[in-house]
Amino acid sequence: MGQLEYIYSSEKNFFAAEVKLPEIIADNEVLVKVSAVGICGSDLYHHKTYQGDQLRLGHEWIGSVVKKGSHVSHLEVGDMVTSSSTLGCGECSYCLRTEVNMCENPVHLCSEKLGALRNYLQISSFNAIKLNSKKPSDVLLEVMAVAEEAMALLEANKIHEPKKALVLGAGTVGILCAYLLQEKGIEVTITDVQTGRVKRSLDVGLKGYPLNFLMMDKSAHNQFDVIIDATSDRESSVSGWSLLPVFGTKNLVAIMVGKYINPIEIKPDQLSKLASRLVFMRGVPLNTLEATVKKWSGHLDFLASKLITHHFEAEKLNEGFEVAANAKVSGKVVITL
Repeated sequence: MGQLEYIYSSEKNFFAAEVKLPEIIADNEVLVKVSAVGICGSDLYHHKTYQGDQLRLGHEWIGSVVKKGSHVSHLEVGDMVTSSSTLGCGECSYCLRTEVNMCENPVHLCSEKLGALRNYLQISSFNAIKLNSKKPSDVLLEVMAVAEEAMALLEANKIHEPKKALVLGAGTVGILCAYLLQEKGIEVTITDVQTGRVKRSLDVGLKGYPLNFLMMDKSAHNQFDVIIDATSDRESSVSGWSLLPVFGTKNLVAIMVGKYINPIEIKPDQLSKLASRLVFMRGVPLNTLEATVKKWSGHLDFLASKLITHHFEAEKLNEGFEVAANAKVSGKVVITL
C-alpha cells in the first residue's frame, strides 16, 4: 500500500512524497487514514523559521482505523481516533503513568521525523484514543485538550477559589481556555492585540477587549487572580509574560500555555509582591486527552462553527498556511485529506 506525505522544504513550499507502507503492521500498531488536520501556532512557527528540507508538520488530527495489529483489543477497524502531539514509547515510567508529554523516548508530530499531514499514519495503539463520533468538528479535540490541561493545572495549583480570570491571547487555545473558565462559573475576560480575534471570542459568548483598551483602563489593572497566558513571543513584541504584573492581583496563579523561545527578563520583586505562582505547561498527557474525548467528542459543532474559518485540500497546503499565518483574516484553518 502506498501513501502520500506532505513535506515542507527550505524553498518554502510543500511537496507530496510517496511512502510505501509495510504490508504487515506490528501486533501493537494501528494504521489510520487521516481525514483532517488543524493548523496550529507551532506549525506556523516552524513553517516560518525552518531552514531544512524535510519538515513534517501537523499534530491536531483525526482519522479512521483501517488496519490493526493482532494484539490491539480496544480499537476496531472503522473507529475514529486521535492522539496527543507527542507519541509516547509506552514503556518508560512516564508513559506508564500516561504522561506521554514527558516520555523519555518520544516521537513528536510536527518534526522532521513525522507529521500528521499524510494520508496514512502508522502508530502504536497505546497512543491512539478512540473518539465517540465521526463528526468533522472533532478535529478541535487536541486543541481542546490543551485548554483542559490548563484547567487541570489551575485546579492543582490554585491557592483559593478563583474569582476573576484573564486570558491573554484570543487564538483558538485562548478562546477555549476562556470558554472552559466561564463554564466553571469564573468571571473571565479575554484580550488580544488583534481585534478580529477579539470579535471571534465575542461570537462564542465571551467578554473580550482589545489589549490597548485594557492597558488604558486602569480599573482593569491588578484585578485578576488567575491569568492564562496563551500568547508567545513568536509573532508579537507584546507577550503575555510582561503583562502579569500589570493585570495580576495578590495570590496570582498564572498558567503559561504559550511557548517562549527568547530570553525573558524577570523582575522577581514585581512577581513576589503578588505572591505569584507560575505554572508552565508541557504538552498534554494521555489521561487529559482521554477525558477531553469523553467530554467533548461529538459536541464541538458550535465551537467549530465559530472558530474554524477556512478549509483547504492537501493540494493547497501552501495557500492554507498563508491564510493561517494571517491572524487578521483567519481563525483555525483545517486541512482535509
